[in-house]
Amino acid sequence: MKKRRRLVSMLLAALMAFSLTGCGGGGATTAGETTAPAGTAGAGSTEAAAPASSGGEAKDSLVFGIPQEPKYLTAGRSNGQIPNILQTQLYNNLIAINSDGTFSPELATEWEVSADNLTYTFKLRDDVVFHNGEKMTAEDVAFSLDYHAGKLAEYPGGTQAKSFLAYYDKTEIIDDHTIAIHYTDVYGPTMSCLSDMILGILPKKAFEAVGQDEFENHPIGTGPYKFVSKEAGVSITLESNEDYFGGAPAIKNVVFSIRDDTDSAVIALETGELDFLTNIATSYKSTVEGDSNLAWYETDSPGQAWVMFNTGIGTDVPGSKYFSDVRLRQAVAYAVNKDDVVIAATDGLGKVINSPIPDSFAGYSQAPDYYTRDLEKAKALLAEAGYPNGFDVQVRTITTPTYYKLAETLIGQLQEIGINATLEVLETGAYWASVMSDYDYDIAIGNYTATTPDADIPLMQHYYTGAYLNYTNHSIPELDQLLDQARGETDSTKREELYSQIVQIILEKECLVVPVYSFVVTGAGSAALKNVKASPYVDWKIYEWSW
Repeated sequence: MKKRRRLVSMLLAALMAFSLTGCGGGGATTAGETTAPAGTAGAGSTEAAAPASSGGEAKDSLVFGIPQEPKYLTAGRSNGQIPNILQTQLYNNLIAINSDGTFSPELATEWEVSADNLTYTFKLRDDVVFHNGEKMTAEDVAFSLDYHAGKLAEYPGGTQAKSFLAYYDKTEIIDDHTIAIHYTDVYGPTMSCLSDMILGILPKKAFEAVGQDEFENHPIGTGPYKFVSKEAGVSITLESNEDYFGGAPAIKNVVFSIRDDTDSAVIALETGELDFLTNIATSYKSTVEGDSNLAWYETDSPGQAWVMFNTGIGTDVPGSKYFSDVRLRQAVAYAVNKDDVVIAATDGLGKVINSPIPDSFAGYSQAPDYYTRDLEKAKALLAEAGYPNGFDVQVRTITTPTYYKLAETLIGQLQEIGINATLEVLETGAYWASVMSDYDYDIAIGNYTATTPDADIPLMQHYYTGAYLNYTNHSIPELDQLLDQARGETDSTKREELYSQIVQIILEKECLVVPVYSFVVTGAGSAALKNVKASPYVDWKIYEWSW
């Protein structure tokens, strides 16, 4: 199949060279960035000559392929790998997190934390302007945090960033360039959350003048790139912010081209129609590395894939006919061969995991594999639960490789213990409705990348009663109590002890999910691009790139 794909690509390239002579074309871990071009000529090189345009000048544009269209571009309104990419270009945070877990200035120049850990005072830069030319002040920061946290009467629900502002009370404006952020209770990962790209700063006057929905049609931030236009389902166009406080980017125009078909996207990359492609399936690595005009990038990610169950524990919504029974959840856990899944889903580039907390996150401690593969134990649990001959069930998934390939491999493993599982593939919107609000599934594939390196974020979002991402349909008071206690603990050793108890409940006692593997962040692009770095959070910093 790879040879056939390569042949098609070569034929297309030849046809384009013949008929379009002269056309231009570019040919998730730690919290920081790692450069990871892998064994290809020119990959990550800063020595390659910049391609010339028809006028002989260095190229200053980029066509960047993305696999799907982000629902929202306004900071805070959506979270995930593709929104992260756009938010990185359009917005800034008060601070940035470094690879060693320390923090550095971004929109803030310095800060101070009160002795009781309830007030965070920030001095702001005085040279930051929004994309509409208005100067950023403390009023904009206060408005943005209030908006995200649901403190505005017009938007009481806040944004998806609300969960990053636990215990947030208010932002006090001390002067035009000084703010004090007040919290009602101690929240351990406050600084990490304030550095998360989802808490981007918005312009108060411009936002209030048009409202949330109209602002989405022309979002404004302080970032290195400005929004130009959007063609639904086709592309999003940005241009450089020449007044960017960090210096104007070298690449002046960026078009995010929406490519939901991976095969055709890779062909477009090979022919030069695309200059860069993010989230490329690992199965294409050898194809990219075999082309001297391309470079492959990868790095470990905190992104995780799991098997998850509709449990119905303690809720008003009934759980699965089968997986309301913990014994059947445990049977599946014993049937999963994580090593085989890693090979099938990531071509061996992912890592087996035994915890819902990424190993680079604050609060993580090594967890045992509570359900090391044991087919006999799995069969015994099935018999004990009243299904000695197994049962028929559908595994719900979507077509994205990190979901689909896990589901496909899981089906064969379940058949080994007598569970006759079949794939149920839904379109993305229907899939998420079924596992986030309707709870009409039995067993499904979960996938999540936390962008703040602290255990509180992924655990509170998925396992607290009523949480927005409570896929497994449960309410467990003991778990809620421990999660509340852990998020307010500032002693790292005590936090790890609390999270160890939490993980034990999630995995061993209740078996809400089966963590399977962490995946890698991937990208591929023209070998002529300079300074490209793969980041665990898929926040490709295009403003650092050049030709």
